[in-house]
Amino acid sequence: MLSAYGFSAKADLLQQLLDLNRSVAQKVGASGTATAPGLPPIYPDPTRLISADCLGPPSP
Repeated sequence: MLSAYGFSAKADLLQQLLDLNRSVAQKVGASGTATAPGLPPIYPDPTRLISADCLGPPSP
């Protein structure tokens, strides 16, 4: 999970979360929207990214 958000295990986790929250708030304030981590909603077919050894498709 840490690497998914670019966090470091050596740094204060709460501070990293606060910094991320502030960054998202600034983006929302500037443009009114923010993109969540993961595939963007406009990705045409996320099922193409699921391999045969996958446990199952992600939950919506």
